[in-house]
This record gives sequence, C-alpha cells and structure tokens, in this order.
Amino acid sequence: MNRFMLAILSCFFVWFSALHVVAVEETDRIQPTENPYLWRIEGETPSYLFGTIHLPDPRVTTFHPEVVKAIRGADAIYTEVPLDMRGTMALMAGMRLPEGETITKILPPDLYERLNAEYTRVNPALSLKMMDRQKLFIAMSAPVMLEQQFKYPGKQGLDQQIWKVGEQLGKTMGGIETMQEHIKVFDALTVDEQIEMLRFSLDYNDKLRASGDDPVEDMVQIYLSGSTDQFRDKFFEATGEDNEIMQKFYAAIMTVRNEAMAKRIHDKFSTEPGVSRFYAIGAAHYADSDGLIDLLTQKGLKITRVVTPPKTDK
Repeated sequence: MNRFMLAILSCFFVWFSALHVVAVEETDRIQPTENPYLWRIEGETPSYLFGTIHLPDPRVTTFHPEVVKAIRGADAIYTEVPLDMRGTMALMAGMRLPEGETITKILPPDLYERLNAEYTRVNPALSLKMMDRQKLFIAMSAPVMLEQQFKYPGKQGLDQQIWKVGEQLGKTMGGIETMQEHIKVFDALTVDEQIEMLRFSLDYNDKLRASGDDPVEDMVQIYLSGSTDQFRDKFFEATGEDNEIMQKFYAAIMTVRNEAMAKRIHDKFSTEPGVSRFYAIGAAHYADSDGLIDLLTQKGLKITRVVTPPKTDK
C-alpha cells in the first residue's frame, strides 16, 4: 500500500491493534530507537507525551530507557482510545456498515477487483469478501495491517503493547478520546469521496510498486529518525495539499482531533497537577502548527523534548 494510504493507516492501526489481543512473545535483542518521540510537560509533577507508530515492528516496539522510565513513573497511562475489551467491542460495532450495505454493493466492479488484488497479494487465501460488511476505510486500510501481522505473527501494535504494560504495572488506564468519538472519523468523507480516494490510492500504489518503493519501511525509518517534520508531507505526498478531499480528511483526522486532545490534556494537567500521566498518541499528531506540541504550548504549558534528535524541528 502506498505512502498516501499508509499515512491514513497510521491513524487507523490503533483500531486493528485493539482487535489483535494475543500473547506477545519477548522480542529478539533489538536496539531501541535512539530518538524517541518523547516530550515532558514540565511541572512539579511532570507528565509525558509519547509519539507512537501503530505497527508491530520490533524496531519500533522496543522501548528507549527514557520511555520505560516515564511509563514506570506515571500514575496513569492514556492511549488515543481505551484498548480494553469494552473499547474493542465498541470498535467492532462501529466498524460495520449499516444493515443491508456491503463493500460489494458500494464499490464499482473495477475497484472491487483491484482492491481484492491487494488482499490476495498479501496472501492468496485472503480476499476482500472477508471485509464485505466493514466500512470502506477499514477495507482499504486492512491489507497493510494484514501484511504486518503475517510478517510479525503474534505481535501487537505499539499502542496495544503500551496498554498491556500499563495494566501489568497496575496503572490507571484510559483513552484521551472515547471510542465513539474515534469512530466518527470513519464517516468524515462521503462514500463517493471515499471511493475517489481509493481509486487515486490504487493508481498511486501501482506507480510506487513499479518503482520498487517500500512505503512501510519509509515510515518506519522516519519514525526511527525521531523527526516530526515529514509526517504532513507524507500525508499529502500523493495528492498535494490543494486536494479538497484530502484537506477535508486531514481536518477531521488531525486538526479537529488535535484540538480536542490538546484541550483535554491541558485541562487534566491544570486541574490535577499532582498526577503524572503518560500519553501515547500517534506521532503524526505532534507535527506542525496544528499539532499537539504547538497547541499545548499556546495554552501555556512548557514542553521539553526529552531526547532531542539531530536536525529535528521540535
């Protein structure tokens, strides 16, 4: 799947992680990233912001010592949404199409066959039919998730691993958003707009595949670098920032959510200053002037990058 869809997927993988609740084997001895997306909200009792990438790749799920220290020292841990069983059940219900609707009915035949080919490319035993009752955004994002699960069987995404660690340590656990709020993003675009997005994505995907590009590896390398300045570029790489559909989708999936999350983080820090919280939120949410770092700074909080990578924008 191309960078365009992968940028979208980075915001959706947390939902798929929630569904993949299995025992996680201890990873091989892999060196943790040297440049974690970790910021400290300064105060008498500091809290922490941690940028995640919603993948099970051991290179990103092996914690830097400063991240381990922040998790252990926190009183409460918040992921984007609650990743417990109740949240998972709400997610499963929200992912489904309304009664009587199916992917088969929604998609034009040519797009159905092309999207189906993305599933069979991952594994010949897979097909789009297995997603027939799921919302289109889920169906168009799932091949990357499935490919990652085949590559790292039994592994959970970074967010889900943080949730499980928090539970094991007896931390207070929660989501900065409710699952119902999170699910609304599925409906940010009309069905026709989603179909147009899918068509453009598949066209762009063909070009990338012909060039031998590996967009998942590209995103992993960006994450490992610790840089926040490339996420927005990747989001709009295929379309340009003047694409109205992508502008609309970016506003829903990033801008609006960032504003809501920043308000809640600020309110919790201000009203309960004695509680240390660890927030694990997709790394793309920290970038640019509408990202969490700038929004929280504008609200008067002092935020410090714990480990500053070379040539970073934050």
